[in-house]
Amino acid sequence: MQIRYQIAAVFLAVGLGALTVTLLYAPNALLPHPPIGSWLIERLLVLASLAALASAIFIAASALVDWLDRVIA
Repeated sequence: MQIRYQIAAVFLAVGLGALTVTLLYAPNALLPHPPIGSWLIERLLVLASLAALASAIFIAASALVDWLDRVIA
């Protein structure tokens, strides 16, 4: 079970790193621009797509770890 926490920590660290790079590189990218409605929808779509890719990778990594645990044991 601890290996899952380690994998989750890696994904959390990557997400926080991406946020840090965004804030350091272009801090105005997170501020809304008029019209705010389209800006909000665009940001939600970007976040949803990133969350879907990260979730899929996390599920695949968890399945790989489970398979490796069964093969080794």
